[in-house]
Amino acid sequence: CPLMLGALLLSGAVHAAVQPLDSVVAIVDNDVIMKSQMDQRVREVQQTIAKRGSGVPPAADLQPQVLDRLILENLQLQMGERSGIRVSDDELNQAIGTIAQRNNMSVEQFRAALAHDGLSYEDAREQVRREMIISRVR
Repeated sequence: CPLMLGALLLSGAVHAAVQPLDSVVAIVDNDVIMKSQMDQRVREVQQTIAKRGSGVPPAADLQPQVLDRLILENLQLQMGERSGIRVSDDELNQAIGTIAQRNNMSVEQFRAALAHDGLSYEDAREQVRREMIISRVR
């Protein structure tokens, strides 16, 4: 019986579908940009375009532009890091409050709107932090 179980487990492993791993699409200095990052950004761009009521281009058309943008952002973030540019949590909280206010929302309503759009508050915070660093580098 144990031999039969081992054979069943082994045969199941042989027929299991192979899951593709994430792949590197660009190397920027000592950092990498993964395909999953590019795909996520392409989806975000498509959602933004769709909300404007415009025709949404296929992902393949957006990928080169999105990759260029990710490379530029990565370089700017690295420059910020080398220059010691930091964004404190207080500065970040204030910026998020301003974004919410500009959209006629409280921070809690902003968090709910992000969740409704399928975005996490933590990811949004990090994106705002990155944008603040990049604006200081410029």
